[in-house]
Amino acid sequence: MPVYNHYYPDGNNHINTAESARLLAAAGPTIPVAIGVTPAHAAFLQGEGKTPPPAVSGLALIDTGASLCMVDESVIGQLGIPAFGYQNIAGATGSSTQATYAASLSFPG
Repeated sequence: MPVYNHYYPDGNNHINTAESARLLAAAGPTIPVAIGVTPAHAAFLQGEGKTPPPAVSGLALIDTGASLCMVDESVIGQLGIPAFGYQNIAGATGSSTQATYAASLSFPG
């Protein structure tokens, strides 16, 4: 299994300092991620003579208590992924019903 190490160095490029800990607390534990269309959706697009959109890269917040992956709606919009259903979600600020989408997640590096 690959291991990903990401450090939050302080102003002097040192880790394990109070400033480094504050930076981690502010940003949270993150990992690089690429969000794209699923292989099935890419095949559908290609069958229609269209080129699948490129994956959108960014940082994912690691949430070990989450039961779903949440992606910013602007990413879904960039990829043109259609909704296929709805899911009730609940969090610290309350609950709501959100559209669900099939997407491909990969972790570069």
